[in-house]
Amino acid sequence: MGKTIRPADERKLKNKNRTPSQVSGSEWQDVAGVGATSTWAGEKKAKILPADKTARDDAINDECQIEGFDWSADDLRIATDRCVKQLNHRLPDYDDEDFWALNDEDQLQELKIRLALHRIRAHEGERLKGLDKAEVAAMYPPSALEDQGYYKWCERNFDWYFDPEFCEHAGFEDYQRLVLRNNGEYEQWEYFRTTCNTLKGDQKYVQFWEKLSSETKGIENALSASSHLWDKLERLVFYQAVKIAADFNNIFTPLIYSGFTEYMWTIQFVNTRYKDLTCFYLEIWKRVAKQKMNVKEALKQVFDNGVPPSCNIEMQVELKSQHLVTPSPVTYNYETYLADIDEKVSEEKAQMLIRKAVEIFDPRRKTYYDYAKKKLDIAEKIGLIVPSSSHKKALRGRQARCHCIRLAGQGRPQAVA
Repeated sequence: MGKTIRPADERKLKNKNRTPSQVSGSEWQDVAGVGATSTWAGEKKAKILPADKTARDDAINDECQIEGFDWSADDLRIATDRCVKQLNHRLPDYDDEDFWALNDEDQLQELKIRLALHRIRAHEGERLKGLDKAEVAAMYPPSALEDQGYYKWCERNFDWYFDPEFCEHAGFEDYQRLVLRNNGEYEQWEYFRTTCNTLKGDQKYVQFWEKLSSETKGIENALSASSHLWDKLERLVFYQAVKIAADFNNIFTPLIYSGFTEYMWTIQFVNTRYKDLTCFYLEIWKRVAKQKMNVKEALKQVFDNGVPPSCNIEMQVELKSQHLVTPSPVTYNYETYLADIDEKVSEEKAQMLIRKAVEIFDPRRKTYYDYAKKKLDIAEKIGLIVPSSSHKKALRGRQARCHCIRLAGQGRPQAVA
């Protein structure tokens, strides 16, 4: 007779055998191949053929300070292979059978109490700041927590929650049970949610990303390179990624590969898309604010002078929408975010203000680095992360208020962002 699989066991098997989302460049030999576009300056000369790429490549060769830039292809390949072998290729704990064991009644009750106290910290915010776990627990006895349904109702007002499925299994850290809501910021939200990285893993991943950004800063100045040189630079950044990751055993290999892909995309988006849009809207602003054109006249002149490829979609939609009653996208963005920029400010100041506005109305998709960083911040605020010794010392002078606080009927909870 076949074994009956309970729903929880079925989910366990599904999660255990889950295939990570496909990541381009997961084999380091194939990481190259993403073309780069030059940044537009907003002038008519943008229609002229690009300058000699050889001259640009020579300038990049002279300026690039990334380790390994002057190595031969064979030396770079050997060094990269050596680092790849040092990565953490072990399966994570959640591939083990014991990890997916269901909580027994005692474990489940203890978990309900712990998570309720974290929700209360988020709800109360500053009122409980400085109190340790024991002090907060003394203020909310188990019977009071049960009466309030363990304060699960608070989660409706937060941009995070404790995943009910992850709460069923004994192997998860409470940090792993914490999930950010899918509010449209994260294209890969399901992948991020089911990555189930540990607290230590996310802390190390944030360090990895920030060190990679610091070590490869020069790549931002190489987006105009020829495809041949960009191919080399992309391989070089991958070498830096696996070299740095080799020192972080808490980060599993698939997350390193996907992190590299996200990092390269972010560099190109920020330094091409944002720069082009900033220059594009700056040209419109100069004509409207300085030359007193209306937006439509300014748009036509800018379009006639030539727009960068990354802004083509905006212009095509704009031209097709000119006869509609509602404002077309470029006009709407200008009138909503840029029309109030004073005509007397310098062009440099206007460019800075426009760049900030562009990042608001054309937000980039968030990476796992963004997800982990926000999750760590929330975890610290709600008591999932023990504050550092210096932080605890700073809070020591605050007197604990251990009187019973009734939360029911006190208005909407204060969400921890």
